[in-house]
Amino acid sequence: MVKKIIKTDPLVELLEGADREMLITLIAELAAHRLDVRRECFDYLNKHISLSTAQRSDSDGEIIMALWNE
Repeated sequence: MVKKIIKTDPLVELLEGADREMLITLIAELAAHRLDVRRECFDYLNKHISLSTAQRSDSDGEIIMALWNE
C-alpha cells in the first residue's frame, strides 16, 4: 500500500500556532482593507456558524454593502 504524501502548507502551520486573538486581529485587518475579503469572510461564516435572526440580518446587510462597494 502506498501512503499519500501530505505536503503541509507553511501558512497552515503558522495559523495552527496562532492564538484566537491573533487570528481575529489578522482577519479583521485584512477585511478592513479589502472589501472582497470582508464579503468572503461574511459568506464563509454565515455558512458555518449559527446566527440569531438579528445577527443574520446585520450580516446580510454587510454583505450587500460589501458587494456595492466592490
